[in-house]
Amino acid sequence: MNVIKFRKMKAIKTVVLGMTLIAGFAVNAQEADHTKKESNSTELRREHPPKEKLTPEQKAEKKAQKLSESLGLSAAQTEKIRIIELGIIQKNKAVRDNTSYSEEQKKSILKENRKAKMNMFAEVLTPEQMEKYKADLKAKAEAKKQKKK
Repeated sequence: MNVIKFRKMKAIKTVVLGMTLIAGFAVNAQEADHTKKESNSTELRREHPPKEKLTPEQKAEKKAQKLSESLGLSAAQTEKIRIIELGIIQKNKAVRDNTSYSEEQKKSILKENRKAKMNMFAEVLTPEQMEKYKADLKAKAEAKKQKKK
């Protein structure tokens, strides 16, 4: 009787030890894979120099200049666009930094800010410039979709 119990206990110990080893190997393999992914992403980041952080004023100026070049804006229009961009950038930053908003609330507020920006741009731009601006936005969105695929 004791021999049978001894053999059963030995078999159970062997099974438990085997399962422990298998689980250990699985965890180790996952950690190695995760570490490998992190090192690959780090290597990819090294290929491109880090972007310098622009202030809201610099971002607004940069966007206004790009629009001025692409839409052929006058100096007065460029200045108005810069002021609008600066206001929207600052509002959006405040919304993103506010931890009391849920993600859904943030999305909603940012969407409203985009609508307000479009309405303000419509007051500054000529109808032709506004059409070109909308077409450029649409083309940019399409290019972004294609890049994701």
